[in-house]
Amino acid sequence: MNYKQCQLNKGTRVLVTWLPENYAKVGKVLKLKDDDGWVVREVWATTTKKDVTDKEWDHKRWAVGRGLK
Repeated sequence: MNYKQCQLNKGTRVLVTWLPENYAKVGKVLKLKDDDGWVVREVWATTTKKDVTDKEWDHKRWAVGRGLK
C-alpha cells in the first residue's frame, strides 16, 4: 500500500501527515481517532509504508538525541 503526504485542516489547526492513498483526496473529511472534521487540503508526495515507518523512526531518534522524548 502506498501513502501520500497530506495537509489537513480543522478550524485554525493544521496537521501534515502520511495517509493511505484511498484517504488522500483533496476535500475529503476525516475522523482521526476520536477527533472528526479534519479536511484534506493538499496532497503531495507518494511513498511506501516501509519508507513512512523508516522516517518515523528517524524522527524519534532525532528527538531522543535532543532530550525531547
